[in-house]
Amino acid sequence: MRSWTSLGILLLTALLLVSAGCRSRSRGSRPDAPVPGRDAGPTTGDSGPVEPREDGGPVIVDDGGGCPEALTDCDGACVDTSYDPSHCGGCFLPCEGSCVEGTCTTSCTPSCSDRACGDDGCGGSCGSCPSGYFCSSGACVSSCTPSCSGLSCGDDGCGGSCGTCPSGYFCSGGECAPSCTPSCSGRTCGSDGCGGSCGTCSSGYTCSTSGSCVPDTPPPGGGESCSSPTSISASGGTRSFTFTGRVADHTPFSCGSTTGNPDVVFSWTPFTSGTASIRAAGPTTSTDTVLAVFSSSLCSSSYEVGCNDDDGSGGYSSLVTLSVTAGTNYYIAVAPYGTSRPTETITVTVTAP
Repeated sequence: MRSWTSLGILLLTALLLVSAGCRSRSRGSRPDAPVPGRDAGPTTGDSGPVEPREDGGPVIVDDGGGCPEALTDCDGACVDTSYDPSHCGGCFLPCEGSCVEGTCTTSCTPSCSDRACGDDGCGGSCGSCPSGYFCSSGACVSSCTPSCSGLSCGDDGCGGSCGTCPSGYFCSGGECAPSCTPSCSGRTCGSDGCGGSCGTCSSGYTCSTSGSCVPDTPPPGGGESCSSPTSISASGGTRSFTFTGRVADHTPFSCGSTTGNPDVVFSWTPFTSGTASIRAAGPTTSTDTVLAVFSSSLCSSSYEVGCNDDDGSGGYSSLVTLSVTAGTNYYIAVAPYGTSRPTETITVTVTAP
């Protein structure tokens, strides 16, 4: 009995040792098992395989598991909107320039041609108007009604703003544009569509909407010549105008220089005799005018009774002080100095005796 008992104990011990060895091997690593991070090859997370992109950068295709945290899902493609020129700052926002940290950088050529104030087309300014005047279409005027109808940015027509564009965008035609390609195809003047200029017209010509230079035509209201003047009240007063659109048919002045420039003519018949003063001035001291007064509608040198280029006040306004006779028709002609043609509003002020 004792020998069988000892044999049973030995057999049970052997079985336990074999079982323990099997469990130990099942917990161990196989010799050919891959080491995580070293032998597993490229990983794609939950967003599908990496595919090449035309500009050399990676595009991760979202296979339904979502995009990595740093990327944005743009219609199934995981893209980096901070540097992707096709999705700069957001999905499907193309950038023809450089996309840096979600901002599209583009180039813009400022232009202040024929503008004394307002926007230069690139977010800068062509100048400001003095107190009491407003900037309207690049010219300083004494009164203005602002309007932002159909505009989301840019000038409201009176020196104010209809809104500003975010970084990387600029205002083009009243809308914020992320990029702009200048074009002067078929144009010899006017805007290139990106704030630059396709050229300017010579004196006596105006740029049409089609981008071609056409001869100036007289604006409505008369005042184009001594034969069709604009009247001023006998008691005096003011009249405002611009040289834009005026024909270059200047009369001969004995002072200053008006070669090749238009003039605007006013007629005035005073009630009483005495000393009168007539001034032609722009909104700034740099607006250069020449003023002559004639006692006949012929407006020839033999009928010139007064002429002035600069009034001596430190600017370029013109002032004529003269003795007038009641009932006599006087013709007041104003022209730009030299070959310049101011775009600002000019005001003629007649102070009766």
